[in-house]
Amino acid sequence: MFTPHNVPENGEFYFSDVEGMAGLIGAQAVWIEETVEPDFVVAMGNIEKGAPIARAAEVNLRNNQYAVCRYLVYPPLSEARWAKLIIQV
Repeated sequence: MFTPHNVPENGEFYFSDVEGMAGLIGAQAVWIEETVEPDFVVAMGNIEKGAPIARAAEVNLRNNQYAVCRYLVYPPLSEARWAKLIIQV
């Protein structure tokens, strides 16, 4: 949404498009990612060596708020609704 579109003709990639990058140079598309514990000193050492900076591993869930609402809030409300129905009967 806020990331510009990749411009492969100019060699500008704003997000990882493995197929597009590989096609640009005629290579096989391979995705390799290094994950590490976050450590500023190690990252600075990698910059001095010219090595890529690895990132911390993370789990991304879409619609986090929906998942929290769905699985944490709904069951107690549902239980309360059933308890109310049972008491009325």
